[in-house]
Amino acid sequence: MKKFKRTPNPAFKLSEPLDETLLEDLGVTAKTPRDDIIHLIKEHLNRRNKKCAICNKKYESKALIINYRRPTSKGGGDNIKNLQLLCWDCTTLKGNNTMLEVRKKLKLQKSKHLKEK
Repeated sequence: MKKFKRTPNPAFKLSEPLDETLLEDLGVTAKTPRDDIIHLIKEHLNRRNKKCAICNKKYESKALIINYRRPTSKGGGDNIKNLQLLCWDCTTLKGNNTMLEVRKKLKLQKSKHLKEK
């Protein structure tokens, strides 16, 4: 089996049981170590682009954190379509909100800022 150079990602944990679609998308089995699965998820998402999904700034792979578009606490799952890469600032901004809630929050902040000018 291929050895991976792991980067810590404390904000992301896979749920139990593992999502079968996610495993299929990555070409691994449930017996694959979780750290390797998380690394493969990050590699897969990096192939799409190396930008933060919120601010669209380009970052080194190590600076991006795997995050849920819709948190598991709000019905989101571990499938690849529900995962994204965010920079640290945007991860903090997003918190436990969905992407729709974040966009609304940003739009509101922007309109308040424009009204102040």
